[in-house]
Amino acid sequence: MPMSPASIAIETEQFERALADSESSLGPDDPDSISARATLADAREMVERRAEALALAEANLAASERTFGPGQPELLNARFDVTLRLPTGGRATEAVPQSRQLAADAEAALGAGHPDALRARYLLGRTLAQAGQAAEAVPLLEQVVADFDALLGAEHPDSLYARTALAMACRRAGRTGDAIALMERVVADRERLLGPDHVTTMHSRCYLASYYAPAGRKADAVPVLERIYADSARMLGPASAHTVRTRDRLMSAYHATGQHAAVVPLAEQMVAEVAELEETEGPDHPDVVAARTTLALMYANARQAKAIPMLDQILADSERTLGPDDPAVLANRRYLAQAHDRVGNTRQAIRCYRQVLADSTRILGPDDPATSSVRALLMAAYFNDTQYLRAAVTWARGKKWTLGFGH
Repeated sequence: MPMSPASIAIETEQFERALADSESSLGPDDPDSISARATLADAREMVERRAEALALAEANLAASERTFGPGQPELLNARFDVTLRLPTGGRATEAVPQSRQLAADAEAALGAGHPDALRARYLLGRTLAQAGQAAEAVPLLEQVVADFDALLGAEHPDSLYARTALAMACRRAGRTGDAIALMERVVADRERLLGPDHVTTMHSRCYLASYYAPAGRKADAVPVLERIYADSARMLGPASAHTVRTRDRLMSAYHATGQHAAVVPLAEQMVAEVAELEETEGPDHPDVVAARTTLALMYANARQAKAIPMLDQILADSERTLGPDDPAVLANRRYLAQAHDRVGNTRQAIRCYRQVLADSTRILGPDDPATSSVRALLMAAYFNDTQYLRAAVTWARGKKWTLGFGH
């Protein structure tokens, strides 16, 4: 079961002390020190301090090079750990050549059928997929999955990791159906083998949810994300980075599937979370403004009139802090116009759209995508208000056509 942030902090302090004690009594190159350093690196990774995790892995590699011979498994494992952390540690360009060399060295030292050689080939396939080289990654990982299944069994953790990497490669190769089928199997296996609350099971659900949308199955992502969000909030806390990211993804999924009312309580929670920040930093802090704007837009999407005064205030604040011609202010004017449109204030929406269109044409130019978007919104509002001629004129002006007889 995943630990709370407080528990992670306590555990991390214990790992730091264990490493310091081991280095002091046994030396930095002792196998126990190497093991303690690897454990601390995993703890750093868990709290997303990935550059530090990579630095610890590289320290372990240096220690292993001094302690073990070139073909020994301990040294290969240290190289594996460094290569695995390179993409998330900010050094992705180094990952592919290092993983290629590691795979070749492991096969030469251990033989192609050795589990550690298979793990090195798995890492190469995963790294290739992450680097956008899916055409090479897919057949490599398909063979790795088959080899792991034959050697260790389909339910072995290494087999499941390989299948997860193959799903990622298939998605990046455009084979979303295959990616979904693979991840649905991985999620089911991990729920059965590890339990529904295990952190690895939760990560698998995250992958599965992200695969549904590219396959046109946005509605299928919603219940998966709802479960991930509830589990993360319960086990990691509502303010954890994982929970916040999942909430953002769930809000996007609700919006994409037209469930605008479901977004509102999540947006209200965002505003509540920044209340303390607003007290200390003021209402103009970017995080406070972003949360209030998101909530107002969700009210508007749900056709709730309370969006109007909120967006009026957001617009006034942005004009005061940024000036009337800032692009962000133009966007806020458009949001206000759209809110009037959403709640049925069509005539007021038209007045707002006309002002935004004039401002956007003056500041951004008539052909800017933002200007074109406002023009389309104004035309639709005219049409909805049965002002068909004005709608046609607005459309024609956007096309730079000249209306009139004799042309």
